[in-house]
Amino acid sequence: MTQAEWCSALLLCAGVIYLGLAAFVWSNRKVTGSYALIAMLLGVKVWSVCYALELASTSVPDARVWAGLKYVGRRFVDDCADAERLRRRPFPSRLRLQLELAGEAARQIRKTRESEQIS
Repeated sequence: MTQAEWCSALLLCAGVIYLGLAAFVWSNRKVTGSYALIAMLLGVKVWSVCYALELASTSVPDARVWAGLKYVGRRFVDDCADAERLRRRPFPSRLRLQLELAGEAARQIRKTRESEQIS
């Protein structure tokens, strides 16, 4: 196995662990801050799975798609760090904002030429 395959396998296993942790927190969701933690864990899961698929990609266009999609999870993690702001917004509004920001990040990545990317 190559290094990219090992990293992808580890990231996919980590995604399963994050999903299990989110399920555990969901079973105890009456605790303060549990919804923010669930959203954060699911965001980290999306990020880790998309990153694993980015590493496993065999072509640059496929890798760019996964690189753009992993920012959906990253945006959830960033917003969950500020739990007070999350409590004030209804979930559909948060989700719409996350998808808009992730789409903008993906468009910016597509505009960047390969020679401009840091790697």
